[in-house]
Amino acid sequence: MALHRLSAGATVGVQWWNVDDLGSTFGAMRSKAIDALDRLATFGCAEVHAGELQVAAWVPPLAQSFRSRLPDYLIGFYDERLRAA
Repeated sequence: MALHRLSAGATVGVQWWNVDDLGSTFGAMRSKAIDALDRLATFGCAEVHAGELQVAAWVPPLAQSFRSRLPDYLIGFYDERLRAA
């Protein structure tokens, strides 16, 4: 959700987010928002460059090992979206 929210803003130019505000858009506290940003960086979907967070606006398909960890209802949804792309 964080990647979707951040990348949607990036399609219209530079978007500034306060970490507390970002977390509150998902009903999460600051620490959870920071965890989400850290996970985005871990998976290569975001990086900090020159003190700014840069977020991918396009994400490649999931590796099979990640896809297999999705719940069944999301696997079907994911496969449909992938075929449509």
